[in-house]
Amino acid sequence: MFAKVLLKIITLIFISSLLFSQDVWLKLEVGERRKLGISIDEFSSLQGMESLRDTIREIIENDLRFSLYFDIKEDAVTHISGEVTEEELCITVYETPRITKIMNGRYPLSSSIRDACHRASDDIIRTLIGEDGICRTKIFFLTKINSNKRIALADYTGHNSILLDMNNYCLSIAPSPDCKKIAYTTYQGNNLCLYLLDIETGGKEIISDREGLNTAPAFSPDGKKLAVSLSKDGNPEIYVIDLKSKKARRLTVNRAIDTSPTWSPTGKEIAFVSDRSGSPQIYIMGSDGTGVRRLTYEGWYNTSPRWSPKGDRIAYVAMDEEKKLNIYTILLTGEGRTCLTFQGNNEEPSWSKDGLHIAFISNRSGRYELYTMHWDGSGQRKILTYGDGIYSSCWSQ
Repeated sequence: MFAKVLLKIITLIFISSLLFSQDVWLKLEVGERRKLGISIDEFSSLQGMESLRDTIREIIENDLRFSLYFDIKEDAVTHISGEVTEEELCITVYETPRITKIMNGRYPLSSSIRDACHRASDDIIRTLIGEDGICRTKIFFLTKINSNKRIALADYTGHNSILLDMNNYCLSIAPSPDCKKIAYTTYQGNNLCLYLLDIETGGKEIISDREGLNTAPAFSPDGKKLAVSLSKDGNPEIYVIDLKSKKARRLTVNRAIDTSPTWSPTGKEIAFVSDRSGSPQIYIMGSDGTGVRRLTYEGWYNTSPRWSPKGDRIAYVAMDEEKKLNIYTILLTGEGRTCLTFQGNNEEPSWSKDGLHIAFISNRSGRYELYTMHWDGSGQRKILTYGDGIYSSCWSQ
């Protein structure tokens, strides 16, 4: 009995889409928001540093273009100039024709050239748009190496990837909001248990080793609680675990399988997957378990919900009649169901913290690799191939 439930719950959790199309205006819930026109000047450097100079300019241009905030063109009023020395990158943002300086920034190149560029890009976005950029965020993922699924992370562009955990076979992961810890599930004997990994020290703390399944962790926005799926009372149900006391509070009560919780940005609601209607569908309830309502009605298999940081929609995975997996988004009203991917199988959607981009995995090239796209499915790009495949994606917030 336990083996059948285990197989079904893992299938629900891990079955979780990409369309190549041209860039579009950034459409938000309140209407259309026009991109800010900017011009990126040619950067200056000492003789012999031309290659490094051009690489730095290219990284910053790619950051700003991907952000969806800017329209990069030669005749813009707002200009970005840069100077590259052996020690640092100097960035100036100014407006023409009066050469009014808006920002001056200096970024040491001693540790990481890419990190310096991403810092500069985030500062430019914050100065010109008033929003926090995502250029220094990380994407956590599971990768298969020598038959083991291990935790790793990379820059949001797929560069600078590193392995975090060397020993455990992991099944699901969730980084904390401050990106200092990561919750993950792994086997302890025959039991699927929940642990917390300190990213800096490598220290591990057991969160739940209750009998049965302890899986599908999702941090609350304040980082103090985990929504999880536990089967200690028979069938998998949604619980919330207080990370300080380790006490678990049950939210769902039924004979179905309830799993894959995801918090709303306010922490007041939780979306989750349940097969209480006969097939896996997405439901929403209050964070105290009240007010349960069904969100998805189209499709016979809907799973892996991820709530947008903007709060207006949920990304999820649906299986079609041909048993292909694609990523969809849907408004909280249940309207506006939109398919974002069409090639291969596409799973494990995860939002960037600004709600404008989605990381996911796809096997469209023959193996599972890490991709990103914009919130509407445009701008899809492969950013990382790793190990024997990538099997999960979690964008740091």
